[in-house]
Amino acid sequence: MPIIASRGGGTAKGFGFTGKGKPPEFVASNIFVSGGGGGGGRERGAGGGAAAQQQYPNTYTIPSSPLTVNIGNGSGPGSNGSDSSVEFESGTLTLEGGGAGAHYSNPGQSRPSASGGGGGGTYAVPSGTGGPLGSPGGNGSGNGAGGGGGRDSQGGNASSPSTGGTGGSGADWSGAFPGALGTLGGGGGGGADNRYGGGSPGPGGPGGGGRGGRNPTPSTGGTANTGSGAGGAHRCAGSAPGGSGVVVIGIPACVVPSVEVSPGCNTLICNPGGGKWAKFIVSGTLDRK
Repeated sequence: MPIIASRGGGTAKGFGFTGKGKPPEFVASNIFVSGGGGGGGRERGAGGGAAAQQQYPNTYTIPSSPLTVNIGNGSGPGSNGSDSSVEFESGTLTLEGGGAGAHYSNPGQSRPSASGGGGGGTYAVPSGTGGPLGSPGGNGSGNGAGGGGGRDSQGGNASSPSTGGTGGSGADWSGAFPGALGTLGGGGGGGADNRYGGGSPGPGGPGGGGRGGRNPTPSTGGTANTGSGAGGAHRCAGSAPGGSGVVVIGIPACVVPSVEVSPGCNTLICNPGGGKWAKFIVSGTLDRK
C-alpha cells in the first residue's frame, strides 16, 4: 500500500495552511502517482516488474506553499526501481518502484506494494511476488527467463528450450485521466540464450514494458514515464533501465490561473472537464502565483 510518512503527528490531507500573500489552498480533483520500473536481469535475465501505481480521487488538499514532487527513476540491471513521492505540508505520499528481474543467481525481487521481477531459468531462481498495487513475476525455464509482473497481470513463464516469458500487462488510466495518461505499468519480457535450440525473447507487457534480449539482439528498457519494467538481457549482456515514474495532479478550473509547475518539461494539460492536469515527468514543484 502507499506509504504516508507523517511529520509532527499530522496526516497528508486536509491541512489548513495558507501562505501569506498566496491564494488559498484547494482540494485536488484527482491525483495519480507511479514509481519507477524495475531493472531487468543479466545472464539470460528476467524481466523487471512494474512500479506501484495508484489513483487518489478527491482526497488531498494542495497548500498555497510550493508542493514538491519527486519522480522515481527506472533502475538498471538487477536493481529495483526508485520510489516516487509527493511532499505535502504534513506528510509524504510515496509509491514504490518495481522489483528487479532475476540477475545471475539472484532471484527476482519483491517490493511490499509493487510488481515483482521475473524468475531466472538456468539458475532456477524464483520470481518476485507482487504487492497489492502490482503483480508477481513469471517463472524461468531452461535457458529462458520469466517476464516481469505488470500493474494488472502476472508476468508470463518462460518455455524451454530458450524462450523468455512475456511481461505482464499494465493498466489503462485514460478514463480517469483523459489527455494525460494512457496504459502504463507493463512488465519487462524475459531474456533468452540462442545457443540452445530455437526460441525467442519475451515481449514487453502492454504499458511500456521492455522486450527481453536474445543473442545478438539486446533487450530494451521500459518506456519513460510509464513505471514499466525493463526487459531481461541475453547472455553476458547489460540491460537498459526500467521506465521512470510519473505524477499527475488535477487542478480545478477556478484555480488554474494561480498554478504553475517547474521545471519547464513538466506541463499543465487541458482537462476535458474544464480544469487542467499538472503532469510531472521529472522531479519539480507545483506553486501558486
